Formats: sequence, C-alpha cells, structure tokens
Amino acid sequence: MEHTDIPNQAHEPGLPDRVLEDVWQKTLCGVPSEFGKLVYLASLRDANSGAYHHYGLEQLYSQARCDEALHHSHLEVFYRWLEKSLEEQKEDLEFYLRGVEGELPAIVSNWELMQPYLGYAPAGANEAARQWFFSDLRIILALLSPARPATV
Repeated sequence: MEHTDIPNQAHEPGLPDRVLEDVWQKTLCGVPSEFGKLVYLASLRDANSGAYHHYGLEQLYSQARCDEALHHSHLEVFYRWLEKSLEEQKEDLEFYLRGVEGELPAIVSNWELMQPYLGYAPAGANEAARQWFFSDLRIILALLSPARPATV
C-alpha cells in the first residue's frame, strides 16, 4: 500500500470516508516514514481524554468524525508497521530518527532511557500487538545503540 492510499477499512459502513480521504491524501502523505506517521497521529491524541484533534480537519468536519478518522488511521498505520519485518522496521525507524533534531546515538540512548514510544501505540490496539510493538522497538533500539553493532 502506498503512503497516499486510503486504508481498505475506509469504506466500511459508518466510517467517515471523506474525512479519511483528507487524512490520508492531504495530511499523512507528507510524512515520509510509517513510524513518522505513528508519531504524528499519536501527537494528535489528547493524553487525558484520548480524543484526537486536528485543527484543519475540524474546520471542515465535526470533532467526532475527525476523532473517528484519526483513530482509525492510527490503528491502520500501527498494524501496517507491525506487518513489516524487523529489518524493515529498523530501516523505517532509523530513517525517522535521522530526520529529528539531534545526533542518532544521543537520540537512541534517550529513547532507551525515556521510552517515548510507549505513547505511540493507539488505544484500541490489542494488548498482544502493543507488546509486540514495544518489544520490536526495544530490539531495534538495542541494534542502533552506539555500544552495540547495528546488524539484524
């Protein structure tokens, strides 16, 4: 699936198709990595209420429709990332991390210590998938750690 594709589930009854189209074709298409999409979508979720907010979308659609579309998209990206092999995940995460501010060794060390990725899994993802996601990230961070060789 290309990054501009709308998820298959977008056409299930009850899902806000038009909002999903806007999310995927106008918002997520500009994020070059799957992991970056995860981080971006997680950043739109209020930590207290769990509701997703996007100022631009909420100018066009109700907050409830935006919340549903963003939550659905977050789940879709999350499960797509888990479908990748560990090597593909490592490449995608490394691509994402090289695009953020800071040196890669310092970022990896901080991520190992602070575990910011714990907030990137969507609510609604099953517990087994969440634990698999966290486990894969810990393995990848260990591979990227300056104290370890970076091989898969």
